[in-house]
Amino acid sequence: MRSSLSVEIDQYPNDAWARYELRFRNGDQGVGDEINVKTVWTLDRPVFVIGSKAFWSSGDKVIVISGNAAPAILDAFINAYLQRYPNTLEHDFDLPYLPQR
Repeated sequence: MRSSLSVEIDQYPNDAWARYELRFRNGDQGVGDEINVKTVWTLDRPVFVIGSKAFWSSGDKVIVISGNAAPAILDAFINAYLQRYPNTLEHDFDLPYLPQR
């Protein structure tokens, strides 16, 4: 199987805006409470994974890595991008329970 990944980095006016926008990384309807979100902890900070899509915020930016790749390859990309864009989410940040738009 051929692997392909894409990286999207969106910049917002401030950190709070970027954290709020994380809820909508799964499309216009956002991340519903019924979706099983796998949370990977990096330095006690959450990285959210839905299928082969991983996302977190770094200051005023939201980083999204998605595509068709084995979990080990996705993990390698996450770790590489975390070096450049460190995760700045609060230790207890809980994605599914952010308010709806």
